[in-house]
Amino acid sequence: MRFTDACAAAPVGSPTRASRSPARTRPPWASPTGSTGRAWCSRPGAPPARRWRRGDWKLIEFYEDGRRELYNLRDDLSEDRDLAAGNPDVARDLHEELAAWRETVAAKIPERKE
Repeated sequence: MRFTDACAAAPVGSPTRASRSPARTRPPWASPTGSTGRAWCSRPGAPPARRWRRGDWKLIEFYEDGRRELYNLRDDLSEDRDLAAGNPDVARDLHEELAAWRETVAAKIPERKE
């Protein structure tokens, strides 16, 4: 099946009443712990890391050396200035959210193969 065929076969229309229910108050990317951060892995070829974003803040945790970088994407979209040293409370809070999310979804930390 070609991509255009799959798009044509996808249902189109307005959301159903059930999907707009006020009972659904948590965004789809929110973790069961109630955090509204987003997590994603490294792209192929990049150092193994996990990223966590909440609002304007983005934390990157590198698995090989445990290093953490923190960026404010509103002020530094290109991620040139690591703010972790100057904002240790924000870095710690985001890291705790990431760790809680990782535990909730049983995410495995990659290990180096020798």
